[in-house]
Amino acid sequence: MRKRLPLVLIAVLTGVVMLGPGAPVSSEESQETTLRLFEGMPTFIRDIDEKPKGESPGDWSVVIAPLFDPQTCQRVGRNVGRFVLVRPLRGGDAWAIIDSTLNLRQGRITIYGSFRFSEFFGGGVDHAVTGGTEAFKFARGDVVVGPADLCGQEGSIYEFDLRLD
Repeated sequence: MRKRLPLVLIAVLTGVVMLGPGAPVSSEESQETTLRLFEGMPTFIRDIDEKPKGESPGDWSVVIAPLFDPQTCQRVGRNVGRFVLVRPLRGGDAWAIIDSTLNLRQGRITIYGSFRFSEFFGGGVDHAVTGGTEAFKFARGDVVVGPADLCGQEGSIYEFDLRLD
């Protein structure tokens, strides 16, 4: 499996509006917010080539990558993610599934989705926000993830539309 592809595909998150540690969240009122994060080069990546040898359904990768505020390039957390190859297609394209947890000072955000590589490189893919902890408890919404060159490195930009209940 290509070493750089999962890195770029799993790359996840940076901030237009960053929630503070004391952001009010209650079950009685709903709060909508946006969040932008930049995922930089992984500090850990492991590709697992399941049988048959070479790119095939079931191959997977695990990644840990730093998250940065895209405006200041200050580190704000880390992404821990898993990428699974579902079906290779012609011309280097493929269907894949990603699930990931973004660990931020204010809490965690989880995302999940399926996509084609060509969609990612063609402008970004939309994934579901499936939950969170602490300031992001009961988070839902979506995140668009696409390739980006920021903070002096290649990676992914994450643009979240979150609803916190």
